[in-house]
Amino acid sequence: MVGSLLGKESARATWDAIRTVRICDKHIRKSAVHQARREYDVLEFKAEENVEDFAIRLNALVSRLAVLGDPEPPHKVVEKYLRIAKPRFRQLVISIETLFDVSTLYVEEITGRLVAAEDDDSRPAQHQQQSGKLLLTEEE
Repeated sequence: MVGSLLGKESARATWDAIRTVRICDKHIRKSAVHQARREYDVLEFKAEENVEDFAIRLNALVSRLAVLGDPEPPHKVVEKYLRIAKPRFRQLVISIETLFDVSTLYVEEITGRLVAAEDDDSRPAQHQQQSGKLLLTEEE
């Protein structure tokens, strides 16, 4: 970008070029907003994506919408997050929706709760036998 700015005749021309590159042209901005909004509307968890990675992707998209001048209200982002959570979190989502006022929650809070549930799912249950053998007592 620096190379293209060096050839400008005036400071005004330089600033106009920077503005155009930084998505300040109305048509470019409008197109970028539509693209980001479409991406937000179809956003879903990927097959093997963990909760933290999804939250990073969601926050990046919401930040991009805000920078482009089309911010999404935080409570709408939380509602979408809960709506598209993986099916294995459905019971937790129902609990969150019934026990908390969703309009006052933040993405970070939802992420923390889902990560805790995800971590709990990844640990093997203590009553399961890892060897696959049936262990009997002497009497049995």
